[in-house]
Amino acid sequence: MSIVNTFIHETDFYRILFENLPQAIQINQIVFNETGEPVDYLLLDVNRTAEKYMGLKREEIVGKRIKEIYSFIEKEWFIRYGEAVKTGKFDRLEIYIEALGIWFDVQVIPLGSQNKFAILFQDITELKNKEASEKKALNDRKKIEIEKSHYMKIAEERAAWLQTIMDLMPAGVWISDYSGKVIMVNQEAINMYRGSSSMTDIPKEYTSYRLFLPDTDEPVTFEPYPLKEALVGVMLDFERFDGTRGTQVASTEALRDKDGNIINYVAVAMDITSLRQAERALAESEKNALDLVEKLRQADHNKNVFINMLSHELRNPLASIIMGLELLEKAPSDGKQAYMAMDIVKRQAKLLTDLVDDLLDVTRITHNKVYLKKDTLEINNLIGKVVQDYQPQFIDKNVKLEFKSTIPVYIEADSSRLAQAIGNLLHNAVKFTNEKDLVIVSAALDTNSSEAVIAVEDTGRGIDQTDQPNLFEPFMQVDKSLDRKLGGLGLGLTIVKRVVELHGGRVEVFSEGVGKGSKFTIRLPI
Repeated sequence: MSIVNTFIHETDFYRILFENLPQAIQINQIVFNETGEPVDYLLLDVNRTAEKYMGLKREEIVGKRIKEIYSFIEKEWFIRYGEAVKTGKFDRLEIYIEALGIWFDVQVIPLGSQNKFAILFQDITELKNKEASEKKALNDRKKIEIEKSHYMKIAEERAAWLQTIMDLMPAGVWISDYSGKVIMVNQEAINMYRGSSSMTDIPKEYTSYRLFLPDTDEPVTFEPYPLKEALVGVMLDFERFDGTRGTQVASTEALRDKDGNIINYVAVAMDITSLRQAERALAESEKNALDLVEKLRQADHNKNVFINMLSHELRNPLASIIMGLELLEKAPSDGKQAYMAMDIVKRQAKLLTDLVDDLLDVTRITHNKVYLKKDTLEINNLIGKVVQDYQPQFIDKNVKLEFKSTIPVYIEADSSRLAQAIGNLLHNAVKFTNEKDLVIVSAALDTNSSEAVIAVEDTGRGIDQTDQPNLFEPFMQVDKSLDRKLGGLGLGLTIVKRVVELHGGRVEVFSEGVGKGSKFTIRLPI
């Protein structure tokens, strides 16, 4: 307080000190209104530094109220000054005068009486600017860190979103960097290849994915990598990591920066292995369906031809029987003509009986109405008896019939039915051979397949190769003309096939063509 009193009494020593302090000093008196609120202050004295800051001379300042000098004084300042005067307590504040663009550090010192107080203030704008700059720099760094963290989080979230989206896709997706290292792969790609690459996180990882051209099986390479041109919907075979193969449709695209440089590479592939298998199965099914339609058409055609043949085969013996009966009516019962007529009737009746028996056999066998009576038999003995039974027919036609036996071969079979099958082959052989032709019947044991083999081979008319696949089908006739000289319904081979199959075997035919003979082979399990 003594210093302030000294200032007030203008002591020379303290006046010099007062005037030359680097801090601006005002000696003021607070002004209260009628309600006791501080609303202004009277300037009693200022030093040179204060004059400098205020831009006025001392005589222009002293004795005036602050509001008379400046209009930018804030109410908050009066409140703080008034509070210091009332309480007698020192106060300090920082104020910014916008009109001047200056920050001041203000110290408020109550002077004790007559509401007087001193203000010591100095320009701290540079310090505040420095603090502001440092604060801004700190805030900027924090902001950058926050933004970095924010964008890292966004990047991680978007990477997670991208991974989720990729994993939801029904196609395999690979994203690689410029070196070929795969940086992202979705679940479908892992499923497609049944595992992950053994070269994960290694440059040129793409080389572990082996691809092939589907038609030539030629390996597909991606050098130089990445490809400059995109692939769009290319079908390729691929090798999974477990060594199995599949088929995919692949598309690729290079990702470029603003300067056109390739920075990433994206490949998308859909596994169409099942589809390709289905296509092949469908194509095979269509082929089978067409084959079936053709077989049905051929069967229908053969049926119609067979019906015409049947009517022809029945008409001839019936006509002969009717003629023979008419002769019997007219001829004496003990005469030569009566015997001739009776012989005609018997032969034609036998022919009709054979035709009906063949029809019944085919019907019974086709509808599984035939029951085999199997016994153990030796095939050489069975074949020998059948050859002996048919030998007269071959002698009558002057066709040579030979039998080549083998070591004893025993099988379980129905001797009557098997004899019928062999007999039908011999019957066909004698029908379709000419005078001086040769027919060889042979028996053999195939130890590799454990089968008894019976073959009937002739040097006769042979069979067109186009007729051979359907030769054993019902209603199939090689000679389809109605004026056939050899007669018969052509059911013999159908009966052979069905009888052999009932025994668990199979029958085959081979002929090099018309005029080159034929060979029928029966194979039966032993």
